Amino acid sequence: MGIRPEGIVAYAERLSYFEPRTQVFVEQNNDCGVLDEGGLFHFLEKIETSLAKGENVGNLTIFVLGHEDKKRRPNQLQISAELFQRLVNIFQIPASVLQTSFDPQYISRACGLGLYGNGAETELFYPSIITGARCFVYGRSLGANVGFVNIILRPPSELSNVWSEYLTETPASSYGDRHPLQLHLTLLGQLASFNESELYGMRNLIVSYEKDEEHKWLKHNQRRQVFILHRLAQAMRIVAENYTDAEAIIDLLQRANKRLDHSAFPQRSQDFDDMLLNTLSRTGAFRRWALNYADRSKILIDLAFHIATQDISEVNHQDSTSMNTIAIVTLVFLPGTLVCAIFSTVFFDISFDENGVDVLQFSPRLWYFFAITTPLTIAVVLSWWAWKRHTVKRRLSAENLVTASKLRSKILGPL
Repeated sequence: MGIRPEGIVAYAERLSYFEPRTQVFVEQNNDCGVLDEGGLFHFLEKIETSLAKGENVGNLTIFVLGHEDKKRRPNQLQISAELFQRLVNIFQIPASVLQTSFDPQYISRACGLGLYGNGAETELFYPSIITGARCFVYGRSLGANVGFVNIILRPPSELSNVWSEYLTETPASSYGDRHPLQLHLTLLGQLASFNESELYGMRNLIVSYEKDEEHKWLKHNQRRQVFILHRLAQAMRIVAENYTDAEAIIDLLQRANKRLDHSAFPQRSQDFDDMLLNTLSRTGAFRRWALNYADRSKILIDLAFHIATQDISEVNHQDSTSMNTIAIVTLVFLPGTLVCAIFSTVFFDISFDENGVDVLQFSPRLWYFFAITTPLTIAVVLSWWAWKRHTVKRRLSAENLVTASKLRSKILGPL
C-alpha cells in the first residue's frame, strides 16, 4: 500500500515487532486503511523515504496499547531495535531524549508518553490514563515536529474496542469526510467514562461510611479504615487532576478545530464543537464531584479522629474518677492516723480476766479520738473539695478568655 497524498490510517494487531497483546494504531491525516503484520514497519520505511526526498506527507500520530512488564522500568514498552530506530528517524527525537531512554529497545516516557498517559494501579484505585495535552500535535508538517508516539500501558478493555469501532463504523468511501480530530475526542470520551466508573466506585464506599450512623466501620480495625479513607481522598484528588487535564485537552482540541478552516484540509464542524462543549461540561461536573468526595473523605477522617479523641477522653475521665475515689479514701483515714500518731494513744486493749479469758477493753479516753478526728476529717475533706473546685473554675476561666480572644480576633481582626 503506497502513501497517498491524503494520508493513511493503519491498524495492526500482534505485530511481530511488539510484545504479544500489543495493539498499534497509526493515523496520518484522516484516511483509513488496514495493514498486515509487517505493514507498520514498511509504512514507516516509506514515510522515512519520503522525508528524505523532502516530500510533505502530512501529520502522523502513533498510538501503542501495551501491557506493562512488572520487571521493567515503569511506562516502558519493548520493541525491536530496528523499529525504534525508524521511529527515531521519522520523529527526529533529540539526542538529549535518547540519552534518557536508557536502552534502544524501549520507547520510554522520555520519548513520548504523550497525550494519553498512564497511572499506576494501586491497592484501592486505578487512576485515569489521561495525563495532559503537552504532546498533542496537529496541523504541522512533518519535519522537526512530525507527530508523537503515545504509549498506553494496561488500558481498560473498553479502550481497545475504540480502535475497531473507529475503523469499522465508518464506510471506506467516507474516510475523507471523517473529522480529523474525531479520534482524539473519541479517546477522550472513553477515558473520561473510565474515570467516571472509578469515581462512582469510590463514591459508593464513602456514602456507605456516611450512612452508618452508629459508626460501626470504626469498631473494626480503626487504623485500617482511616488508611482507606486517606487513600480514597488521595485517589479523588488524582481523579480531579485527571479531569483538569481532560479540560486542557478539550481546550486544545477547540483551538485546533478553529484552525482547521485555515489548514490544508479545511473541515470545521459545528457538531464537533458541540460535542467538545458537552464533553467539557461533563468533565467539569465530575471534577467538582471528585473534589467534593475528597472533602467528604477528609470529613470522615476528622470524624474518626474526633471519635478516637472522645474515647480517650472517656477513659481519662474514668481514670480521673478512680483517682478522686482514692484521694477521698486517703483523706478520710489520714486524720485518724495522724491523731493516733501524735498522741500515741491506745484506745483498745486485749487482756485476761481472773479466769484467763481474753477480754477486749476500751480506753475511757476513746471519745477524745472521735472528738478530734471527726471535725479534723471534715475540715480536710472540705478544704480539698474547695481547692479542687477553685482549680476547675480557674482553668475554665482561662479557656473562656482564650476562646473569647480568638473569636474577637476573627471578628475584629488583629489589633
